[in-house]
Amino acid sequence: MEGPGAGADVSRHGRPARVAVLGAGWAGLTCALDLQTSGLEVSLYESAQHVGGRARRLQLSTPQGEVCVDNGQHILIGAYVRTLARMESLGLVPARLLHRQALDLRFLDGRGLALGDAPQPISSALALWRAKGWTLADRWALVRAGLGWALSGWNAPPSQTVDQLCAALPQTLRTELIEPLCVAALNTPAKRASAQVF
Repeated sequence: MEGPGAGADVSRHGRPARVAVLGAGWAGLTCALDLQTSGLEVSLYESAQHVGGRARRLQLSTPQGEVCVDNGQHILIGAYVRTLARMESLGLVPARLLHRQALDLRFLDGRGLALGDAPQPISSALALWRAKGWTLADRWALVRAGLGWALSGWNAPPSQTVDQLCAALPQTLRTELIEPLCVAALNTPAKRASAQVF
């Protein structure tokens, strides 16, 4: 992906400044696009045979035959405003491309949390009340943690992991809510995922 754009920073030789971007995952592709849009000449390098980083399809051989599985982010929450804005800047319409539904993180036996269509915070309160398999202490611990996070402005230290952020929560909540949500939204286990991003 190369090419100068209008309004480029000019090198001392009168040509657009050149920049190399290493890695063609979502971050590298976004960086390269922004740099090229600002007028720089961009060379994008990727060591894998495909672009997209962890967001890709994988062809796997199983005893039942070949299976195509999706690797990458599985939940795009509404707070991802920059991702949604990037889609729109590329002429994509998120409302047409994405399936939108209330968060439903329940296991096959019904344990877990499912938000309904009611407005917030009513939807969250009802979901917490109806959550199957959670004790009253589990529910109260989640309410206390949520209030604490809200009072902190949803900020966490840059080096804190999701696992550290949620260490005071009961194991049931960490196993049935935090870990699945973290992996689905960030494609990273809670022990490695950034609490700030989460």
